[in-house]
Amino acid sequence: MHLPKLISKKDTPVTPLFFALELQDGLVKSALWKIEAGKASIVSTGVPSPYKEIDGLVAAADSCISSLNPPEDQEPNQVILGLPEHWLSGDKVVPPFNQHLKKLLEELELTAMGFVTTTEAVIQHIQTLEGIPPTAVIIETTIDTASVTLVKLGQIIGRQTVGRSDDLAKDVQEGLARISSDQYPPRFILLSSKSPQEDHQQLTSYAWTDVLPFLHLPKVELPPDTFTITAIALSGGGEAVWSSGIDVDTTPATPPPAIDSSPVDTTPPPGDNFGFVSDLDIRAQTTPTPAPPPEATPDLPPPPPPTHAKRTLPRISLPQFHLHLPQLKRTNLWIILLPLFIIFIAAAGTVFYYLSNAVVNIDLLVTTKPFSKDLVVPLSSTNAPDTVPYTTQTITVTVNDSLAATGEATVGDKANGEVVILNKTDSPKVLKPGSVLTTDNNLSFILNDSVTIASRSAQEVNQAGSLGQLIVYGQEKVKVTAGKIGTQYNLAADTSLSVATFPKSSLEAKVVGSLAGGTSRTVQAVSDKDRQLLLTQLQDKAKQEAQSQVRKSDTEESFLLGDLKIIRQTFSHGVGEEATSFSLELQAEQNIGKVALPELSQFINDKIKSEVYTGFKVSETDSTYQIEISNAEEDKLTAKVHYATKVIPDLDPNAFAPNFVLKSESQVREILRRSEGYEGARFRVSPNIPLLNSFMPLKSDNIHLQVTTTR
Repeated sequence: MHLPKLISKKDTPVTPLFFALELQDGLVKSALWKIEAGKASIVSTGVPSPYKEIDGLVAAADSCISSLNPPEDQEPNQVILGLPEHWLSGDKVVPPFNQHLKKLLEELELTAMGFVTTTEAVIQHIQTLEGIPPTAVIIETTIDTASVTLVKLGQIIGRQTVGRSDDLAKDVQEGLARISSDQYPPRFILLSSKSPQEDHQQLTSYAWTDVLPFLHLPKVELPPDTFTITAIALSGGGEAVWSSGIDVDTTPATPPPAIDSSPVDTTPPPGDNFGFVSDLDIRAQTTPTPAPPPEATPDLPPPPPPTHAKRTLPRISLPQFHLHLPQLKRTNLWIILLPLFIIFIAAAGTVFYYLSNAVVNIDLLVTTKPFSKDLVVPLSSTNAPDTVPYTTQTITVTVNDSLAATGEATVGDKANGEVVILNKTDSPKVLKPGSVLTTDNNLSFILNDSVTIASRSAQEVNQAGSLGQLIVYGQEKVKVTAGKIGTQYNLAADTSLSVATFPKSSLEAKVVGSLAGGTSRTVQAVSDKDRQLLLTQLQDKAKQEAQSQVRKSDTEESFLLGDLKIIRQTFSHGVGEEATSFSLELQAEQNIGKVALPELSQFINDKIKSEVYTGFKVSETDSTYQIEISNAEEDKLTAKVHYATKVIPDLDPNAFAPNFVLKSESQVREILRRSEGYEGARFRVSPNIPLLNSFMPLKSDNIHLQVTTTR
């Protein structure tokens, strides 16, 4: 990769720029970053470049870096690398990846500053953004694998990689099951996802609390695509540049709440800890040399090793300025002393006012422990002894929903036409509308109108000189319609039909012309099974709606009491009717029981006092109740209650304040750090006077300590 060399102005200071490369299996990301005013910041991020085989890594990296478009007056050539965990063994890059990295650096004319694993860079970046070490499950995916990393307070507890299936949630479950833990943090961070929305939906809809020890369903976070390369540049790159001697401020722009976590080794890694084992040694590369500080004193001893909490440059000598003031006459001395005296009085008054009137609110952040218990609780509507009182309420709800039809039905038209009815008897016959005519193969037709058929008659005839009688049947034409749909009811002319219950020797019908128009076809229709399924779904929905209407109170817990009573149900289609979908509106009543939480909580606390961890107490704001009625008898109910809560260290806030008077913030932290379950503290001072706001006031009554939990 060759970037154009442009001449910059010599008199304009240039801020050095650096590259960052994130190398994944099949994908390369890049960023351009800089160190300015002691802070690492992103200049731009490149367009991710995919590659299929490892031999395409160099071309993908070249394309990705070229999309960064660095300023015309610079040609960066130093890079920090973010690598996958499986490319490494300890602090070495394993074959064959080390050979490909060596080829990448040589062909793109880059100097490696060092490398970090993507996961560790992400953890450090989250801690910088949030101000406390993260506790979460980090999920990284490729086409073939899913990697799960369990992180607690910024420390990696375990990491597992499993084969990728169509269901990411089951893959993550398998990975977590291989990592031994009594409790998993309910926070997922999904990285490097090929189908982020689909993966996010799978993770959020999975029943995690049923398969693994989670306190509640995890929150799934989906950072932007640039999050990992930003973490590598700001955390890994900042660390590499700092180790070379440049002052790097790793704190976020807006300081987060002050959280003290477990002590870790903060001594920066020596420069030779970065590198590869085979063929390419990143440790041997020269890290970027920053511009020398002005007027540095060469004979000063080197500063002590910096810590991550405070990083400093070597001490430099500032220019000394000698200001020669004109000599004042003694009579004018008071002109100078009076303002100084006024300033001194104002400063002293400010200090006294602050120490006497300042109010300091301290939030003591402590860890919590989960606690749960299944209990049998007797409930009573008449306040019977040794029971928890409850009240009832009847809720009327109206719900509706629709469902796709899955049944089939035959639809079509009925054949119709005209027949002539012959009366072969000596008396007239009367047929009413609806009389049935039947073919020999039992096809039925319905008479449309009433008809009267005259009796038969005899006429004398002379045929070839012989006299005789000719019998003439009485006959009437009438319209008929087929009893059912279908083409089988289309009949040809002169087809014979029986009339009602008369034998054909008495009455007979024959088709005039033809009976036509009968059709039939199979269509999608509503089945009885469809209607029952939709009814069941709406009954459950009605119960949930009824309970949700009374669950809005913070002082009561509700539960279903008895069965749902259906008042009205209206289907849009009947069974067998043609439809692709149909709907149902359901109106129902549901009895709801309500228990006052103070009474329920007191009853439960009395039962579990001896079971709570020593030195801890039940949190008043983190308790949940799941109530299920197991038995009902007159005015008494027996309920199964699943009680889940968090317990916190049992600390007395009032006992701390006298020990904090006139102490600095750091001294107060040291005192608090000895408390059970300590994780950190937040200080809020009023009035917030610079320089003074780090000290506690004279009055212990003005120091308020509140114990709160980390989330």
